[in-house]
Order: sequence, then C-alpha cells, then structure tokens
Amino acid sequence: MMKIAKLFSLAAASFALASFTAACGWFQDDSEEHISRFYQPDDGITRDADKDAKIAREDSEDPFNLTGVKEEDGPDSSWSDKVAGGDDGELYADFGTRIQGVTFEPVYFLFDQNMILKTQEDKLIKVADYLKSNAAAGVVVEGNCDERGTTEYNRALGEKRAIAAKTFLMDQGIAESRIKTISYGEERPAETGTGEDVFRLNRRDEFIPVTMKK
Repeated sequence: MMKIAKLFSLAAASFALASFTAACGWFQDDSEEHISRFYQPDDGITRDADKDAKIAREDSEDPFNLTGVKEEDGPDSSWSDKVAGGDDGELYADFGTRIQGVTFEPVYFLFDQNMILKTQEDKLIKVADYLKSNAAAGVVVEGNCDERGTTEYNRALGEKRAIAAKTFLMDQGIAESRIKTISYGEERPAETGTGEDVFRLNRRDEFIPVTMKK
C-alpha cells in the first residue's frame, strides 16, 4: 500500500509540474496571435495579427467624436453629397470665397495621429505668412484620413488633425476668426488604392485660402 501511495503521489506531482510548465510556456509566448486573441487594450482599437493593422472597433464609443456624429445617427446625406460632388464651397460659403491661383502644400500625419511633425511645420509657417500679408484672407483647414477605420472615427480624426493645424496657426499670431476647420475623414482621398505609399498621402491637412466675408 505504501508503494502504491508513493507512486500515486509521484504521478500527481509530475502532472502538476507538467501543467505548471505548460502554463509558463503560454505566458512566455508573447506572439501577436496570443495578444490579439486574449488581450485587447481598452483604447477603441482592434489589433489584427494577420493583417497587422489597427482599425476602430465598430461596437465601441468613438473617443474622438468631435463632430457630433454618432454611429446610430447614420450618415449625413447632405454632407456626403457635397463631398462626393466636390462641392466644398458650399461647406464654407458662410466663411468666405475661395481665392484662385493660391495653393499651399498639404501637411501630412503619421498613422492614427494628429500631432504636427517638425518636418511639416515650415508648410504651416508659409500659410501663416500669407495670412499676415493679406489681411482680408482666411483659411479653411480640411482634415483627411486614410481608409482604415470606421467613417465616424475617421471623420473625428480628420477634425482633430484640422484643429492641430489651426492651433499651430494661432500660435503664429493668426486670429481664430480667420481659420475654419472641416473634416472629410476618408471620403476625399488624394490617392486611390491601398498600401502605405497611398495611405501616407491621404493622412493630411489641406489649406484653402479664402476672401473672408465681412
């Protein structure tokens, strides 16, 4: 009986050791597959190991909802029609009339970011210098995103990007009343297609000079 008990105890100990080793092995396996399957940070972003991409969770609240657009509200058909038709003038007709023949370079952003990069600051300074030299002029800052993420998420992210440029211009001495922001989200890509070479050109702010209404 003693021998049987010892054998039973040894078998139980071996089983426990094997289970513990397997558990340790699982925790040590920090592959993206395990992370994406069992761990999702509560930041509104889903991490897809296979596609190596980040997209907004459709079922989560939009943490960047600066435009008042909510998933349950559905699309703004009048706004979408104007965007699709390229009729941006109607969107800021109450602000001013576009100045023909004056263009500015787009300011580009990193993926899912709205911070103005050092490499892009000179472009904004040129916009500010133009406004300083033309007292009757204002500028419409149009925020844009690449196609990844929900329509609502990208509309809000585009607004954050436009606001970041507006803040920079105000820091250069431009009055807030001379700057209007609009977000097009993903709906006005500069380039069509997929891949980073396309996406990086679509993550941008555009600057439209206008003669302001008095």
